[in-house]
Amino acid sequence: MVKHLYYLRHGQTIFNLEGVWQGRADSPLSTLGERQARAAGEHLRGMGVAFDHVFRSPLGRVAQTLEVADPSLAARAMAVDDLIEMSFGTLDGTPIEGDPRDYAMDFFATIGGERPEDVTARTCAALEELMMRPECNNVLVVGHGTTARLFCGAWATNARVELAGPLPNCALLAFAFDGATREFCLEDIWAPGIDG
Repeated sequence: MVKHLYYLRHGQTIFNLEGVWQGRADSPLSTLGERQARAAGEHLRGMGVAFDHVFRSPLGRVAQTLEVADPSLAARAMAVDDLIEMSFGTLDGTPIEGDPRDYAMDFFATIGGERPEDVTARTCAALEELMMRPECNNVLVVGHGTTARLFCGAWATNARVELAGPLPNCALLAFAFDGATREFCLEDIWAPGIDG
């Protein structure tokens, strides 16, 4: 039986706006982030999907995104520790210097952060475990950009659409999950299209 996982990235935060490494450091949504979350909520309601379960990262920016998007979904959400954002080590909560794309993903482990393969492994294991639960058929997960990109990278060969570049704030990734093979397939990407 094919199940469905919908992964929503949190809205823009004050740290995003100010050019600060977030990782495990937390920051509230900006005004734009709140608008993005409201647009995401409208999109989720318009899809007509009955989410049987809602899971989220334990960080506040994710909880706030879900609360703004849809308070009824937020009330049902369960925090899952393994859905937390990648740690950037000593850079968490500090200003970004230069272009963040110039940093090799392996660099962060040298300054107390996580290795990308470890983030990929924990995220894949957590999402697989959730989707293998018999009661989980249409699942909404609210999380982070880096973990989502790494998760997509793990299943890139199965994808029907390509995630090119950074994942926009409040983008929604739609995956099919085959319980027999335990494989994910990225089927669709939606972004709110709301700029500053």
